[in-house]
Amino acid sequence: MKPLHRVPILLAVAAVAAFAAFAASAQGVVTVNTATGTKPRIQIDGHNALPEDNVWVQILVAGATRLSGVAAEPFQLRLSGLNAGLFSKGNLIADGLRAGSTATVTVRAWDKDTGVDYESADVKASQTFAMILGANPSDNNSAWPQPLVGPGLFAGLTLASTQTPEPGPIALMVLGSVSLWRRQKRQAVP
Repeated sequence: MKPLHRVPILLAVAAVAAFAAFAASAQGVVTVNTATGTKPRIQIDGHNALPEDNVWVQILVAGATRLSGVAAEPFQLRLSGLNAGLFSKGNLIADGLRAGSTATVTVRAWDKDTGVDYESADVKASQTFAMILGANPSDNNSAWPQPLVGPGLFAGLTLASTQTPEPGPIALMVLGSVSLWRRQKRQAVP
């Protein structure tokens, strides 16, 4: 028979193990596919992003302990023609968040020619929204993966430069314009 003073320790260890197994099984799922419904697109320079535009996308889920699936890492937009600006990357699994819970999801896109990642890029855009997470179809759960597209969800992005012009060139342009205006004014007066 085990000494009684060890029973609380064994119960605590069992409780921690049960909680860890429960938390590890918590997985919310987002279907990363914009080629459905309203088909929101990512645009750059006035057109739907093409592969040669070198536009990359990253999906973030706040509160997830880990993201897995093809869309867990940043990915390049590779569709062209009628599907330019769209992406379809399957299911993104958010560990630590349960199916049916509401999560804050952010879609970020950037022109990789202006920066290697979102933070360093000069041409970029992002959209954040709340959505209810679905379940992994393999879990035999009635809450199927939830699409990224729908009312109040991802609505598309238009990439724009975040750079502001240097004040020096603007000041020179203003001074030059004023000088030309004054010169024309003097020449016009007899």
